[in-house]
Amino acid sequence: MEAVLSAGRPLTPTEEHFVDAGAEYLLERRLAFRKKDGQLMDAKFLDIGFPRFYDYDVLRGLSFISEWARLRRKLVPRRAVGWIFESLDDRFPDARVRLEKEGLMSTETSLNPQKDGSWARGDASTFPLLDAVRKVGSPCDPLTAQWEKVKKVLGARLDG
Repeated sequence: MEAVLSAGRPLTPTEEHFVDAGAEYLLERRLAFRKKDGQLMDAKFLDIGFPRFYDYDVLRGLSFISEWARLRRKLVPRRAVGWIFESLDDRFPDARVRLEKEGLMSTETSLNPQKDGSWARGDASTFPLLDAVRKVGSPCDPLTAQWEKVKKVLGARLDG
């Protein structure tokens, strides 16, 4: 969904439907809660991590909603996202987002290419830059900028 929104051109009707459906899904679930019973889907969604790759967290979801609202000129119901504004403000009172979980490689194993061209599960590898940017407790400039943008955009797009 994020890639479609960042295409840098007008969306096709199919793309509009796609991103609208994605936004509706997230908003109905308040970014992290099951629709049927309101229970948290996964506690890991609440912790902010970087880099993300496939990982989801509520700031990532809120950023998508913010960009969707801006590009599609939509209002966002405060009841769906207000809680995360309060939570992030409480967790990051100086407005600097600090990592709460390791992003990207939080497992000890991964699929690795073999000499014969096949793939097999083995030890995950890392490198110094990856280790530096995903250190729990450290401030994260890209996510701080993302949080600032979300507050600016949604400040004018919250409804209720």
